[in-house]
Amino acid sequence: MKKNYFAIVFVLFLLVYSHKSQAQEAQLGVSGGITFPFIDFAESVSSGFGGSVIFKYFVNKNIALGGNLGYYVFPGREINFGLGFGGLQVSPDVKIVPINATAEIFFGRSDLRPRIGVDFGAYIVSSSDGTNSQNKAYFGFAPVIGSGVIVSKNVEIFANTKFHVILTNDNNDIPTTSYLSVNAGLMFNIGN
Repeated sequence: MKKNYFAIVFVLFLLVYSHKSQAQEAQLGVSGGITFPFIDFAESVSSGFGGSVIFKYFVNKNIALGGNLGYYVFPGREINFGLGFGGLQVSPDVKIVPINATAEIFFGRSDLRPRIGVDFGAYIVSSSDGTNSQNKAYFGFAPVIGSGVIVSKNVEIFANTKFHVILTNDNNDIPTTSYLSVNAGLMFNIGN
């Protein structure tokens, strides 16, 4: 086990410091998107929306590390009786705040920049039905696939898809809350 840990640390060290002579840059950005709940989560909430603030630091031209802070809202499900009076809400609205570290690998050397990555960290899940509210923090992760287009020296337009998996293990089993987010946004260069 110690040998595997040492090998992983060594490879990460090489990735970070192998291109130290290259100009390094950072990006700050915003994104917005729509969300689609999956499995059991889809039974209690509807599709939602939200956004994120993102920071990335490029350790070389093809690898970025950083973080993001998001806020997503999922309206609770309603039963509509068809009487013209609206519906009866049967599950509470859910708000999710991901506070994640991020790692991305970029492909290509042109203005079109496809990428894959992963977000991981804390997901604060809160629900409220108007009278009762509940907040809990859980660990989660989200594989990411997307692409960006550099439109000027300091601006990139991007789009991505993330599949969020939140490990909501209140009991000894490992139930999950999962949703897909489809996002678009802008990144601004703030370094070199």
